[in-house]
Amino acid sequence: MKFILHLLLAIGILTACHQSSSTSTATTSSTQSTLSDSVAIANVVHGFYTWYGAFSQDTTHRIDFTDDRGDHLKLNQPKLQRYYAHFKASGFVSDEFVASEYAFYKQCSQLWQKEAIDDVPSCMDADKYFCAQDWEPEFWTSSPIRIRHTSADQVIATLYGKSYNSPLERNVALKRENGKWLITGIECDMGLSADQQSNGHQRK
Repeated sequence: MKFILHLLLAIGILTACHQSSSTSTATTSSTQSTLSDSVAIANVVHGFYTWYGAFSQDTTHRIDFTDDRGDHLKLNQPKLQRYYAHFKASGFVSDEFVASEYAFYKQCSQLWQKEAIDDVPSCMDADKYFCAQDWEPEFWTSSPIRIRHTSADQVIATLYGKSYNSPLERNVALKRENGKWLITGIECDMGLSADQQSNGHQRK
């Protein structure tokens, strides 16, 4: 009887150790996965701004999808598509991002029809992705990032720190597609209300 009790006790200890080991392995795997995602997300955000910083300064890639002939500024859709083909080719943004930009500028172009050609056009008074007229590249390419999951495959990544000695935060939305994190949107108030932007999407 004593032998059986010792045997059962040994089996119980081994089972507990195995369960503890499995739990520890699962926790370690989950932690490693979270860390891997965090690094990948930060690399995409910083990588995009490194790419875009150079792209925006290249005179051959300046915004050229507007037509200022006539009384009002107009949108040139083929040139808009060529412009955003560069973004897609960068490998940092999703199709959703590009579609959103098309809808945004379509809505802006409707506002231009109410504005004189020599006025500063709506949506065009600052860089849309730096969300400013002047910026410090280092903030965008090397600032720390906080990550908040909105679903298993969607996050809000927040760049935070200081720019020109003032606190600054900027949100970037990303989602995982086929195992890769891609940008779907960048926070910036360019003068369109949420309703206007929503209507722009519906009219695509």
